[in-house]
This record gives sequence, C-alpha cells and structure tokens, in this order.
Amino acid sequence: FSSTEANPIVSPEVTTLYTVVVTDTLNGCSTTGYVLISISDLRFTRTGNPQVCEGTESVNLGTHIRIEGGMLPYQYFWSDADGNTISNELNPTVTAPFAASYNLLVLDQMNCPINLTVQIQYIESPFVELYINNEPAGLTHSIFIGQTVIFEARPEGYDFYEFYILREEPAEDNNDESAGLKSFFADIAPVQAGTSNVFTTNELVTGDRVFVIAYDGACPGQSEMVIIYVNDLPNAFTPDGDGINDIFGQGADLTIFNRWGQRVYRGTNGWDGTFNGRKVSPGTYYYLLDIYDDNNRKTTIKGSVTVILQNQ
Repeated sequence: FSSTEANPIVSPEVTTLYTVVVTDTLNGCSTTGYVLISISDLRFTRTGNPQVCEGTESVNLGTHIRIEGGMLPYQYFWSDADGNTISNELNPTVTAPFAASYNLLVLDQMNCPINLTVQIQYIESPFVELYINNEPAGLTHSIFIGQTVIFEARPEGYDFYEFYILREEPAEDNNDESAGLKSFFADIAPVQAGTSNVFTTNELVTGDRVFVIAYDGACPGQSEMVIIYVNDLPNAFTPDGDGINDIFGQGADLTIFNRWGQRVYRGTNGWDGTFNGRKVSPGTYYYLLDIYDDNNRKTTIKGSVTVILQNQ
C-alpha cells in the first residue's frame, strides 16, 4: 500500500503497522511517524446449546460458550427474544418458563462486537415400564409370602436405573408429621442403582410401593408405582394341566414331603404336583418354606397343601 493523501482510507485484514513520511516542500525537511491499526480477532466457540429435561426449573446459558481473541476485558450483554436485558455475565442462570431464544452481544476493549443466539433444547424424559416376573406390573400385584420377585425395567439400554421400594412405617410419636411412606432401607434412597435394569427381592410385604427411575443422559423418567399384596401360600392346588392353579409356590424356596416324609420336590420354580416325572396321588403334602433376609439369615415356615385332581 502506498498513498500521497493526507488521510487515506485503508482496509487491512490483519493488524498492520503503517509508516507515514511528512516532507516540508519548502526546505525539504521530513519526519517519520507510525500508525498501528489493530484488527480484533474476537471470536467464540460453542460446543452445543443448553439442554433441559422436562420439569427443569433453571439452566445456565453460557456453559457451552467460550470467548477468545480481541482485547481484554470483555463486556457481555444477554437479552431474550423480546430484547429484555437478562444479564452482563458470561454464564447467567435463567429460570422457567424459558424464552424461545437468547442473544449474547460481546464487546472487547476496542468495542469490537460479536453476536450469537442460544436456543434451549428440550429433552424428553425416557419412557420406562415396570415388569414383574416377565409380565406388566400393573398398579397392584399379588405374590406369595417368601416369593422371589424379579422386577424388570423396560426397555433396557438406558444409562442408569434406580429401583425404589417405599414402605409405610408407623411413627414412634403419634404427633410425628414425618411418618408415612419411607424407603425400604433409607428415606428416598434407591434399593438398587446402576446400569442393570433387573432387581430381585423376596422381602416384600403387603403395602410396599415399587417403582423405577430410568436415566437417559441426565434426564429421568419414572414408571408407574405398583402396590404389592403378599398372601399366604394356598392350602390346595389342582395340577391337572388345565392352566388354572396348576403350580404351587412358584418363586418360593420350597421343600415338599409326602406323608411318609419322602421329599417329592425341592426348588423355586414351583411344584407341578409330580414326583420323578409322574403325578402324585391326591392328598395332603407338607412343605418347608425358606425365607432369607438381606443378611442371608434364614427363616423357615412350615405348612401343608392338598393336591386335588379334578379329573380323577
């Protein structure tokens, strides 16, 4: 670049040092000066927009924004889509209901500007259902005392699962307003938390309320709550193959004897009324039901069951 004008116009793309020589045409004397034109490289990088889950009450706008270049210090001017001033911080917190978009104006020391728009992304809560022993749990579910129950959260594949069992505990003090539903082991603490979508227990009591929370990233979704009813083992069953009341004590840890003390069944799959592959005779049989607590302490319950064969 070269010019003989006293006040030339230049358009440098990078910071440039210009030299100016002024000469007195009468005596030939001259002097040299320098003009530095600095080009601001003020810029931003953004790794994403803020994300919120359903029900989120607040979010930070500038978490994913980084300002670089230019000349410090920076000035920040946040406004909403209607032009209302929000904040003069880089990473302000806004509360619900959120605006459709937010605008950020950044000025460096030379008042060079950059602008960017931030839009909040809404993430749907994951859908999760609770299954019991491979069947939909429903709102209520009946089991036998000591029955091992397998809870499964579907679909599998979410990042994290938390299983809860809420139990209503009587207050020691009748005036205690905190009495009510409490977690199985501790207030509002899950009985199992991790990547597994399956939880197994045999320690349920009538009135327990069970549900699961699944996390897809940081967003949670909760299943319906199922109320558990625990019944005694039936005193009779009809293993005649009609699909009704054919199995005794499915899921319970049972040992069954005939009246002569001979063991005819041992297991947890439930007794189908057979011994060595053949139907047993109708009549009364005796069982031992083993129940284990979380410390593996065993309690044994004794009882009897009558085998009724309708087609005999």
